[in-house]
Amino acid sequence: MAVVAVPAARVLDVLRECQSAGIPSLTVYTSGFSEIGSEGRKLEKELITVAAEKGTLICGPNCQGVANLNDYMVANFSSTLLRDNISAGSIGFVGQSGLFTGIVAAECHRRGLGLGYLNSTGNESVVDFCDMIAHMSADPRIKVVAGYMEGIRDGEKLKTALRVAKKHNTPVVLLKVGRNEESAKAAASHTGSLAGSYEIYQAAFRQWGVVEADDISELFDLIELFSSSSCVSRGERVG
Repeated sequence: MAVVAVPAARVLDVLRECQSAGIPSLTVYTSGFSEIGSEGRKLEKELITVAAEKGTLICGPNCQGVANLNDYMVANFSSTLLRDNISAGSIGFVGQSGLFTGIVAAECHRRGLGLGYLNSTGNESVVDFCDMIAHMSADPRIKVVAGYMEGIRDGEKLKTALRVAKKHNTPVVLLKVGRNEESAKAAASHTGSLAGSYEIYQAAFRQWGVVEADDISELFDLIELFSSSSCVSRGERVG
């Protein structure tokens, strides 16, 4: 994997260079794509097209990065991960906000909870929130997958990811933001995703067995509960 942190105008060239070198995946920190408007959307569309030519996986652009602490792979610039005493563990986290992902790293460290994954999706040009939910859920080292969700473009893909979690008995805990019209617009403008009706998400969560946190504090409490016990989520019940 290559980490890309060059100006937006150079990202396509770097992608092609990586493809020529046989590098299968990139984490792109660079901003200046769909989140800034029409010109950025055009550039991101080109990025997606070029990536598809070689099947290159891209996390981002406009993301904080990814980390797989159990395998000593860190491509995430959260300052918490720079600490000498950071511990790996059984929690997989994915966030559609780089800032919140950093908060999760700091709070898990404060509580003494070990992170297996710490992933920020950014604009989700190729790899998205659902891909990461599915991947982490299938890892036998992970006891709980948690996420900070602004919006999902493909409901069927989320359903498929949650089926993977159910197959592996991995609880999924989500904090959904954008619950009212104003916050939904803010969430959509942040990553370019469609926040959608909160009622639709609520119904889907109930149907697909997601444990929904009401606020940040409850999210961390649920993460701690599931990571320190053998509880699994079954439909709308826990235990």
